[in-house]
Amino acid sequence: MKRYSAFLAPLVLFSGIVGAGVFALPAFLVRAGWLPFSLGLLAVGILMYALHGEYLRLTVCYPDKSIGALANRFLGKAWGGAGALSVYGGLLLALLVYLILGGRFLGILFPSLPSAPLPILFWVLASLPLLLNMRHRMELRFVIAGLTIALIAFVVSDAWPLQFARMEAVGENPWGVYAGILFAFGGWASAEQVGKYLRIKPGEEARGIRAILWGTFLIGLLYLLFAAAVASSGSLVTEDALSGLVALPSLMRKIFALLGICALWNSYGAVIREFIECTEEDTHIRHAYATSIAVIAPFALLFLGATSLTQAIEIGGGFFGSIQYLVIAMIALRALPQTRFGRAGLWFSSALFLLAAIGTSVAWW
Repeated sequence: MKRYSAFLAPLVLFSGIVGAGVFALPAFLVRAGWLPFSLGLLAVGILMYALHGEYLRLTVCYPDKSIGALANRFLGKAWGGAGALSVYGGLLLALLVYLILGGRFLGILFPSLPSAPLPILFWVLASLPLLLNMRHRMELRFVIAGLTIALIAFVVSDAWPLQFARMEAVGENPWGVYAGILFAFGGWASAEQVGKYLRIKPGEEARGIRAILWGTFLIGLLYLLFAAAVASSGSLVTEDALSGLVALPSLMRKIFALLGICALWNSYGAVIREFIECTEEDTHIRHAYATSIAVIAPFALLFLGATSLTQAIEIGGGFFGSIQYLVIAMIALRALPQTRFGRAGLWFSSALFLLAAIGTSVAWW
């Protein structure tokens, strides 16, 4: 495995990031237009590469520390609380999005079943490995990453040649496009996994950052191709992308849904474990209690009526995601040695994330 680690390391980032967010991107593309979407994809991709690189450096210097714990140490209790709450809110909404999408994809696989219990079925399937204390082995993550790439390749090949979406101004909520893209790119915990996979020690961070660069490029390219393919397919572009591909043969739609469920199941496990680990470190509660909260909380939100996929993505990415990366940037400024250019870049990134969080708050509240 060591022989191929440099080649496989970008897939570690890919397998942890690419999940629910990719399926919402076609709807954001159609709503925003080609130019705002592609520029947003490029800008957020660059920001994510930079901030994930900084987070990798932080985890190498301060291993197994949550964002809340790092913020509390280097920025004070107020920042520590903000960092911890942003993590809990963002991860919880991400889990909610997975439940909504999982139910919809199961509906494509089993159209004769009533739709109401399908999210519950996905919730059981996704939570079962956690309750049985099963770990998603890295080999399995690579396989599912390959299946996800295959899904995107199938959709792109079916819609080829791709057509440019209409070029127009962003609609009534300009932060929605940014929020959707940030939600799809968010995954700071995967940067830590890249470091662990490569067994990076202090002074060797360049190898991990190089893997993050290639992983981010692969993710951005596939996001662009997938969104453009669905928008070019001539089918109805829906919130979850796959349910609108009604022109495809039934068997092909079921294969797409099955591959989508595999991608969701893989990422759901990574997100819920991060929620548990952060909760344990920040609150010092027992593992059983943290696990119970992680398993029950997203289902409780769904039960209470939080069923809007777009709203969950926009708030989760635009507000909570922005605060998370703002806190990461501020921690990196305090905790890591920076060049003059690096400090300027982190301050600029912090300003953008703060502006986006404010914009999302104004748009929704």
